[in-house]
Amino acid sequence: SGLSRLGAIHLLLMAPAFAALALVVLAALKESAGRQREVGLLRALGWTPGDIVGLHLLKGVLVALPAVSLGLAGACLLVFHPGVRWPGAMLFGWAGPPPALYLDASGIGLTLAMAAGLGLAPYLAAILWSAARGAASEPMDMLRGG
Repeated sequence: SGLSRLGAIHLLLMAPAFAALALVVLAALKESAGRQREVGLLRALGWTPGDIVGLHLLKGVLVALPAVSLGLAGACLLVFHPGVRWPGAMLFGWAGPPPALYLDASGIGLTLAMAAGLGLAPYLAAILWSAARGAASEPMDMLRGG
């Protein structure tokens, strides 16, 4: 029963993270869809759909990479700082003051890559989806706002 209680607590802690990821993806979709006039103008000036999709992906990567890098660096500092005490209290449910943890960071590379992928993939997919949809439309319809 203790493990199921801790599992439920961890699920409750993850709910805001999933909600935040969903809001970021929705904001990316809405922001990219709001640029129809810009995409129509670029298409009218001779840009190919591949150029427009590449431009939007570049803009998304320039925003996402620093954000993910700073977030992962902050998470590493919170967890792997020598003598950290909060993971013992939160994850293992110590009743009293938890002992100081000295975690080994030898296998952190794969974990960081998975966390970055889980954060970047939905965001970049939303940007790619809206950019490809906009690039495939007719330029005059987009300039008119239709």
